[in-house]
Amino acid sequence: MTARIRPRWLVALIAAGLLGAACGSTAPTPTSIAGSWSGTLQATGSTASTITFSLSQSGGAVSGSWQQTAGPSVSIIGTLTGTVTGSSFSGTMKYTLNGATCSANLTGPASTTSMTWTSAGFTGCGAGAAFTVAITKK
Repeated sequence: MTARIRPRWLVALIAAGLLGAACGSTAPTPTSIAGSWSGTLQATGSTASTITFSLSQSGGAVSGSWQQTAGPSVSIIGTLTGTVTGSSFSGTMKYTLNGATCSANLTGPASTTSMTWTSAGFTGCGAGAAFTVAITKK
């Protein structure tokens, strides 16, 4: 005896299989990097300077402020915007110098405890050296 599948049952089985496959493919949950961070900014050919970040996050969207201290009288304050996808971060640091907006694109891992991001350097306010930001959660 041969089992016979009626056409409407076959359509229902195929639809259920496709729906199940679609529900199983979800984007990775973004790592939360919200909070206060501190560490160093190391530019090629320069001494490392202290940097702090105060970050907020909604889903994968990250925004916040940063402050770099290079010596007793030099302090730069700026903003950071970016995106966390799974455990990866990409974003932009910006600050204003003499009316010009300086910006640098950053990439690196996203973590709840420590992160190291790299950049080719700031643009828009003169040539900038490549740098690395290494920060830990406060």
